[in-house]
Amino acid sequence: MDFLEIIASPVFAFFLALLTTLSIYYLGRKIAPPFRPNKDKVAPYACGEYFPPEKVPMKIIFFQYATLFLVFDIVAMLLVFSMGIPREDPLRMNVVYMVVLYIAVVLLTLYVLMRRRLGYGVYGKTD
Repeated sequence: MDFLEIIASPVFAFFLALLTTLSIYYLGRKIAPPFRPNKDKVAPYACGEYFPPEKVPMKIIFFQYATLFLVFDIVAMLLVFSMGIPREDPLRMNVVYMVVLYIAVVLLTLYVLMRRRLGYGVYGKTD
């Protein structure tokens, strides 16, 4: 490998970019005045008016959609990527087991979501 091939390699370019970024960050930190927090600097700004922070209850409206997305998307991706793995088994029984496991997880998720929709919590019916 000659010098030009080393300089043109992606690894060298990555480390050069990383070194440049870190040096600019370090230089900016040395030039900038030190940060001294006070009440006005750390206060939230909203059009010059003072709004005291208040606790807002967290609403999980899309819990069911997020759960379904996780099950159908992530497990399906695992299933797709597992089909390309070479196996000793000519019938690919591991893939069959993976499909059965996927269907079981989907059915379990649908069961949990239906119980949640009907008002059942972890410990029974909630009023």
